[in-house]
Amino acid sequence: MEAKEYSPLALAYLGDAVYELLTREYVLERYGGKMGEVHKKSVSLVNARQQALAVELIEEYLTSEEREIFRRGRNAKGNYPRNVEVVVYRRSTGLEAVFGFLYLKGDIFRIKELFGLIIKLLEKQEEDR
Repeated sequence: MEAKEYSPLALAYLGDAVYELLTREYVLERYGGKMGEVHKKSVSLVNARQQALAVELIEEYLTSEEREIFRRGRNAKGNYPRNVEVVVYRRSTGLEAVFGFLYLKGDIFRIKELFGLIIKLLEKQEEDR
C-alpha cells in the first residue's frame, strides 16, 4: 500500500509514534540521565498545543506534497479531547499525518530535517520570551 493511500487518521496515528520517538531521543541526548527533567520536557513537546505551534513555525518549509498531507490530516473527521480546542487538535493531527506519511515513504532524512527545524524554532521562540 502506498503512503498516500492510508487514511489521514492512520497517518496521524503512525506519525504520533514517530514524533514521540524523535522527541524522546532528543530530550535524552539533551538532558542526559535526569529522568524527571527528561519526562517533563518530553511531555511539554508532545502535546497538541505545542505541535500546533510547531506546524505554524514550519508550515512555510513544507513541500507541496507535505502541505497536502497536512491539510488532509487537519481536515480529517475524528474525536477530539475536551481539554484542547478543536482547531489546535486538528493542526496537531495534520503535523502527525505528515510525519506518518514521511515514515511510510521511508524518508527518514526529511523526518529528521523537519523535526530538527521544529526544535530549533521552538527553542529560539523560547529564548526570545
